[in-house]
Amino acid sequence: MGSRPETITTILLDCDNTLVQSESLAFEANADLTNEILAARKVNLNFTGSYLQREFVGQNFQNMVNY
Repeated sequence: MGSRPETITTILLDCDNTLVQSESLAFEANADLTNEILAARKVNLNFTGSYLQREFVGQNFQNMVNY
């Protein structure tokens, strides 16, 4: 108590199951963001994380955007 916490110098971001099983969480977050953007633009499409994972597993984000 009272001591200053150590400074964070590095953050590891893992979205492809390299360090932990994070790929499904990354696709869920991607689906949420995509759906929010589409709804704001009144586009009647809705995606799930599992759908995006089936369609795009193994691809990088740029390939997903250009699909």
